[in-house]
Amino acid sequence: MDKMLLCLLWSNIQLYMTSLDRIIKIYPRKTMLGDPLQKL
Repeated sequence: MDKMLLCLLWSNIQLYMTSLDRIIKIYPRKTMLGDPLQKL
């Protein structure tokens, strides 16, 4: 895989995780996604 593409993909993943973390903090109820994501 191209290093540039991998870098772009990684930053997108981090951005997604950050916004997901913010959503989880806003809605602190347990979701199906909550548990596996905390193990990452």
